[in-house]
Amino acid sequence: MEEELRNLIKVWISALISISYCYYISSRISKGFLRLLSLLPIFIIFLLIPLVFSSLHFCVISAFFLSWLANFKLALFAFDQEPLSPLPSTLSRFFCFACFPIKTKQNPSSNRVYNKPMPKWVLASKVMIFSFLLHLYSNNYHNNLSQLPFLAIFTVHIYLESEFILFSTGTLLSTLLGCEIEPVFNEPYLATSLQDFWSRRWNRMVPSVLRPTVHIPVQQYTARLIGPTMAFFAGMLATFLVSGLMHELIYFYIIRKSPTWEVTCFFVLHGVVTSLEIWVKRMRLCPPPHRAVSSLVVLLFVFVTAGWLFTPQVLRNNVHKRVINECPLYPLPHNLTRFIFFTCFPIKPQQSPKSHHNEIPKWVFAIKVIIFGVLLHMYEYKQHLSPTMLLVLYSLHIYLELEIVLMLVKLLVFITLGCDLEPQSNEPYLATSLQDFWGRRWNLMVPAILRPAVYNQVQRMPKSKMSSDQARFLAVLVTFMVSGAVHELIFFYVTREMPTGEVTCFFVLHGVCTAAEVASYGFTTAHGRVCSFDEWLVVFPSSYKKWHVC
Repeated sequence: MEEELRNLIKVWISALISISYCYYISSRISKGFLRLLSLLPIFIIFLLIPLVFSSLHFCVISAFFLSWLANFKLALFAFDQEPLSPLPSTLSRFFCFACFPIKTKQNPSSNRVYNKPMPKWVLASKVMIFSFLLHLYSNNYHNNLSQLPFLAIFTVHIYLESEFILFSTGTLLSTLLGCEIEPVFNEPYLATSLQDFWSRRWNRMVPSVLRPTVHIPVQQYTARLIGPTMAFFAGMLATFLVSGLMHELIYFYIIRKSPTWEVTCFFVLHGVVTSLEIWVKRMRLCPPPHRAVSSLVVLLFVFVTAGWLFTPQVLRNNVHKRVINECPLYPLPHNLTRFIFFTCFPIKPQQSPKSHHNEIPKWVFAIKVIIFGVLLHMYEYKQHLSPTMLLVLYSLHIYLELEIVLMLVKLLVFITLGCDLEPQSNEPYLATSLQDFWGRRWNLMVPAILRPAVYNQVQRMPKSKMSSDQARFLAVLVTFMVSGAVHELIFFYVTREMPTGEVTCFFVLHGVCTAAEVASYGFTTAHGRVCSFDEWLVVFPSSYKKWHVC
């Protein structure tokens, strides 16, 4: 996994350099064949990138984002067509719109049926279903299923995971860019026809790219030869054919074997049936069926043809096992309720249930509640207080309210699950150093997450290029930087204004000071003599071996 993370960083650095070339150099070349020729090296790089990964998820995501969508968008850019033309005002926007499956809403008020955001209860239901599927995997229940039920479960898994990835990407980029993003999926299980399924509900980024790159050019070219009506169907068949070929390419990236063309046949079949469906509608040969009937027929047709042509390669090459093994949070808690609580709440089961030395005494908690009540009363007289005094009161207020809320959440979860939980804070006002404050006293759930997710990964990566001490200090700085970026996101949620970077600077400053603080412990003994790092480990074993970071 460490090697895959290194490859991931290298890939996105390469993508950024490639897109910078397109933004600063190719954009200055006149549109048409010459600009397209200047983009040819980028097309080749993006086609080779997925081969770097052995992880299935990284491979598929890079293939879809870069090898398919980014290349097609850059091909449109060569001829000054949307979404990359007109040229975005900044490189960051150009990079986001080129390399990620997002598209701004041209007219948010129009087409409300297909552009409406996903209701929260629908998203929550999908999260519950996906959690249930992971629960089945963690207990190996899927191994006892026959092929047909497992295929149904795995199909739902692929759909939900794809939607979560694309939904999370769109939400994050919409927040960072400050613009509305069209939803990628729009409840495909409600489709009333194949045309509705493929063009308006399933992975809408694909038709938004294939329409201008394949369908419209083929339709315009063949209209002079076979007439406008047949040219429309020719463009549609060509679009499905290209989609099938791109899916064959993604399958090749996954299994690294010669294509069998089953996936292409699947999409060509759907192109033919969709064309026939549109022709029947235009000719009005039969009355439209009831919505429930048509939806059921569409789902059955998609499922049956997928089981026949789309998924056999997946099962033959054990791709499904790789997907399951790479699932996040795998293996899961044996109880679905515990999984939901440990995922959605800032709690952590206590490693040593008999040890309660970090628990806050009840009388201390009672005093904090009283102080918080006094603070709320003092706000009635805030017009008589100086700005400095108000800042002190606000800081104390935030700390006490945060601790009280987390304590109540912990109590609720304890009553529900009946297990001992780690404390969320440990009297931060008693900290004797910045390392002690951030690592062992303040909001302990944050270092519990950042340590394995950021600190450990960064610490292991550059060991071949720097000493272990330097790698640790770099890991501390990166961890504080990530914490600052997440706090910037929280501030954006609160203020709805673009980040100023002040909060990130605060955490970076604390990261530098914490690293310097630990470094001073490492190279100076209690007697003031400069010592080696190994000597320091003997003098201060607890300061380094129990390294904790925010």
